[in-house]
Amino acid sequence: MADGRNKFLQKAFCHLKKAESRHESKVFEVRTVDDRVDQWEVTFFYHDEEAERAGFDQVLLLFQFCKSDMQIPPKVSVVRPRITGIGLFGGALCFDRKKMWVEYHTDMEAFLLTIRLHLIYQMQARLEDPCSTASSNSTSSSSSSSSSSSLFDPMVASYSPQERANGFNHIMRTHWDWKLVDIADDGSAVELKLEEQQEQNKQEADRMLHHAMGHLHNKNLSSALQGFTEAMYLNGNLGELYYRRATVFKKLNALHLARKDLEQGLKKRPLFPGTKALLEEVLRLIVENTTPRTIHVSAVKLRGLGPGALQFKSLEEAVAVARDADVIAISKGSYCASQILVAPDVTIRSHPEGASVKITTEDDTSSLLEIWSQRAVLKGLTIEHGNRGSCVKIANGHCTLLQCALQSTEENTMGLLVEGPESKACMESCSVVGNEFAAVTRQKAECTLTRCTCESTNGIIAETGAVVNVHKSVIHGPLVYTDFTGGRVEDNIISESKSLGLSFQGQTREITVTRNLVEKNKSVGLLACRGAQVLVYDNVFSGNARTQIEVQGKTSIRIQNNHIKNGLVNGILITAQGTDTVLERNLIVGHKNAGISISEGSQAQIVKNVIQSCGASGLFFTGGSTGTVLQNTIFQCCIAGLELEGSCAPILKGNTIRDNLVGIQVSPSACPTLWKDTVLKGNRVDVYRTKAYVPGDADGEATVDDGARMHPHRARKRIRAKPPKGRKQKQESRSVAGRSGTSPESTRAPTATRKRRGLDL
Repeated sequence: MADGRNKFLQKAFCHLKKAESRHESKVFEVRTVDDRVDQWEVTFFYHDEEAERAGFDQVLLLFQFCKSDMQIPPKVSVVRPRITGIGLFGGALCFDRKKMWVEYHTDMEAFLLTIRLHLIYQMQARLEDPCSTASSNSTSSSSSSSSSSSLFDPMVASYSPQERANGFNHIMRTHWDWKLVDIADDGSAVELKLEEQQEQNKQEADRMLHHAMGHLHNKNLSSALQGFTEAMYLNGNLGELYYRRATVFKKLNALHLARKDLEQGLKKRPLFPGTKALLEEVLRLIVENTTPRTIHVSAVKLRGLGPGALQFKSLEEAVAVARDADVIAISKGSYCASQILVAPDVTIRSHPEGASVKITTEDDTSSLLEIWSQRAVLKGLTIEHGNRGSCVKIANGHCTLLQCALQSTEENTMGLLVEGPESKACMESCSVVGNEFAAVTRQKAECTLTRCTCESTNGIIAETGAVVNVHKSVIHGPLVYTDFTGGRVEDNIISESKSLGLSFQGQTREITVTRNLVEKNKSVGLLACRGAQVLVYDNVFSGNARTQIEVQGKTSIRIQNNHIKNGLVNGILITAQGTDTVLERNLIVGHKNAGISISEGSQAQIVKNVIQSCGASGLFFTGGSTGTVLQNTIFQCCIAGLELEGSCAPILKGNTIRDNLVGIQVSPSACPTLWKDTVLKGNRVDVYRTKAYVPGDADGEATVDDGARMHPHRARKRIRAKPPKGRKQKQESRSVAGRSGTSPESTRAPTATRKRRGLDL
């Protein structure tokens, strides 16, 4: 097996070396480490917008392959420069390598290009702050240089082998359900047993508990809560974690959350000391604090407040004293704040209703408002974040945003970030403008947007098991669903995106897309690939710069009752061995290329569609594609109603193909099955082929004979130039024949061309 593996890697390496110069701008460079075929150093190059987005124009990665088993995915880590991002731990890249490797291991170039884009888009890789690496062994560098040799400059900060190894250990412990296999330095596989993984998870939980206690000692409550929560995911049987997190919630006056944690902690054995006493105290405080209060926030002294009313000049002070069920009323004005942690079940709103309230920050905080509450409400607020991070972050909490505006003046920001399996967000009548990401939902969280307006470069992202529902909203940016996500997209306008409109990638749960208008996007209107499950019906797709709907790979998609019109390329494209695709009752009109194009061994069921006025063919099969074409109507196409190229073999039954230049155009290697109930009428040429073609004479099928068929363009010219019958024509033909020395019979058109052109079925 090892020899076969080495041969595969050698062949892939040679192919990649040839592919380096294939791209117009150099995108990657591959070389071996110490002439070892199982270890590669890959340099990715970024240009123009990509480089501006990431902050660096090149990055060096180390790929370590397993010598013994081809099915084990390689380890991928960053060597230099030092970067930060989602899922980057000590340079190690955290993503489901196994799933990506299964899909792309036969095409190493596609595997590298996927990781190259995944690094700066999904993982949002950015240069690490030089100050944060001052204590590391490597020398820091604040910027990347433009030449490929600069990565080997000793002044460029890099990750040490020990840092990368620690990062991989952390990933394998955290995502033990991925069943990743480690790869040793000698290329051998190191598989951890379940007991070993559980033991390492306990050790990692203890380490995170220690760090969280340090954050708690330094009064960094946000990091402490995050540390306790992550440790719970690794070791949910440790009663101390529930006790410690409850103490933080108690400090934040989130008494219901503290009570919930303490009740969970009582179920753990051995019982952590002090849990019962703290629970009794929390229950006493809940009973005492049953009356909701209104806390005012204003820069000036408010008049008319009753005795005992609470008023503060800053939102931080108001949140610090708020309890469950309190209302924080913010008067008109602009307020500057640092990161605010909201744990009690409070309502934060403008006062009076409709007043202009703006909350900004000048600090480099990860999020302006961080919500841990289970029933928080934000209403009528304008929240502006000027640095990298998010305006609102919901971490294991529930929050409703009503009539809020989430804005940003800088790139690399998010309007709303929802993460954690217990997190849930609901946005209604809100606007998200100027952020790079309008809303990001991940880690099995849930988000619902209703009547919102989102305008951002990268739009709305759902990843890692999230559920995102979008209703009656206007979205100027892409809507992207990735692995194991789900949701509904209905009654929206998705337009003027700088990239694609909708994207469904990976093994998504069934996602419903209905009653949307998808128009004028600068790329594909809807893209479904890599095992996505999508139901698309009753939508309008119009004027997108590339294909209106594109299906790639083994994807389960049903496209039904849609109006797909005015595409600048194809209406629907099914490619890359796409399977399990059903196209039913769609109206496909006015595309510059094909109405439906099926290529590269793909398969589809095409039933009862209407295809009209396409610049090339109405329905185009090529590259070994197959499918069932049943009861469709194809008419007024400029070249052919149905065009069959390559070794395609579709089944054609009950279709009406009329008023095209060519009804059915067949290549020599195509082998379709044509049933007698196919209707061909009004075409210049009903059936055109380049040589004899007999698909079969089975019962109920039609046989195409070996009669002469002219090229469609020649047939058109011949029809237009046909002279009137009569004696004058015969005399002229004889005189021409006499001058040219040919017989009169040679100037006469073939018998087949004087008959009805095509095939009467």
